[in-house]
Amino acid sequence: MFDISNNTISNLTDGTGITRAIEARNNEKDVSYTLNILNNKITGTSADNLIGVFGKSDNSRTAAVETGPGTGTVRIRDNTMTVTKTNAAPIYIEEKQNANRLHGSIIIDKNNLTIDQAEGATKAVAVSSNAATVAVTYNTFNVGGGQPSQPVIRTTGTSKSYKGQLTVADNKFDTDSPAAFENGDWLKTEQITPPRVISNTHSEAAGIVGNNGATVASVAALKKAALLTEAVSAGTTPDESALGDTPSAGTVPTADIGTTTVSQTASENIVINTGTLAAASGADTPQAGSSGLASGILDSSNPVDLSNLGISAVEAIPTGTTEQSYAASALAGSTVVQEEPAAVVL
Repeated sequence: MFDISNNTISNLTDGTGITRAIEARNNEKDVSYTLNILNNKITGTSADNLIGVFGKSDNSRTAAVETGPGTGTVRIRDNTMTVTKTNAAPIYIEEKQNANRLHGSIIIDKNNLTIDQAEGATKAVAVSSNAATVAVTYNTFNVGGGQPSQPVIRTTGTSKSYKGQLTVADNKFDTDSPAAFENGDWLKTEQITPPRVISNTHSEAAGIVGNNGATVASVAALKKAALLTEAVSAGTTPDESALGDTPSAGTVPTADIGTTTVSQTASENIVINTGTLAAASGADTPQAGSSGLASGILDSSNPVDLSNLGISAVEAIPTGTTEQSYAASALAGSTVVQEEPAAVVL
């Protein structure tokens, strides 16, 4: 077990290289590890990632390609992070060279993240792993800056044959614009089962696409109803031009999140393109009446009970996780961001 807890990290400032407050690495192919990152306080002006967890089983000094079990038990809980600017995902987890199966679990729980300018490709949490379960719960994400349509949470499963389970529940979001939450861009997933998205809130959004089964159309209806109610209360005519901020069903855009540059020292070295957004591709554009990502999401108005979802907010080790494959439908291919060679080995 590895424990990084109860630390105070101050005056964090990004330099010429990669700057992280906490970085943990596992490069042992036969290790099924447990990592706790708990109750740390991080402050500063700028950084790349604030918390980075990396795993890579292959030894680059040998010709053989080695694979390991992959993700262990990772708990990132009760951390307070306040930084003016981040250049990559503040919480970033990446596992590479793992066996083609599901293994381990990730809990990101009860963290408080405040970023004035979140300029990475993902504003809060990016996970690329073969974890059987990923839970993002009871966090407060106050992340400004960047493009309105940037995702706040991004999860990619790295097993080509099996899909893990993502739960996003009871989180509080505050961003400069509610647009990404009202059109579904806030959550991006690849090679996982339809996520469970329950009881999340946003400071300004009329609704959150995917949350409790909400669709683009239903959120647009809520926004219109709120506009009409406000106008009636004020005794004025509703300004329906404000509804143009939310794309209608079938026209949700795919954002141009910038150009990825692969280097030997950066894992998510992505510079945001402040120019035009890329046109939506047919493969990524939901059809009318569909919410895209939200179309397969659970519809539940009840607060999440993680124990019924196979995830515990207290103990994150699913029964039978270690060295076990999970039956699920296969999907060929997945994209993994290239990560730099290990610097420190746990």
